[in-house]
Order: sequence, then structure tokens, then C-alpha cells
Amino acid sequence: MTLSWKNDLSDSQALQVSLDVLYPANATGDASDTSQDTSEISQPVLYQISAWQVIATREWNGDNSLNLMNK
Repeated sequence: MTLSWKNDLSDSQALQVSLDVLYPANATGDASDTSQDTSEISQPVLYQISAWQVIATREWNGDNSLNLMNK
């Protein structure tokens, strides 16, 4: 299963995220596996971030000109 959502960062940008839910079907690091070293407790992997991107939520207007050289 994949979850996707978008959070606003500002009035012109948002963070778009996709998350793959791995638990319980594809979880690794099963705590009941006694063959692993018990000095470090292994937690099951429940999800994986499959994509994240900052996106524009409105059109960019790039007509801000500056007069750098006077003639």
C-alpha cells in the first residue's frame, strides 16, 4: 500500500511525499528472530519513503527586472 500527501510549506510551495507501507507483509528485522545478535534490538521496518519533492503551488512570475547599468 502507498500513501501520498501534500503539506504546504509557504504560500507558493508544498512538500509532496509518497510512503510505502511495508508492515506486516514485507517487514524485515523481525524481533522474534533469535538468530540475530541480541546486543542491539532490531525493530521491524514498517514503512519506506519512496518519494519526496518540493513543488510550486502557484505560477512563478519572473518579471522582476533590475537596472544594473545606467546608460
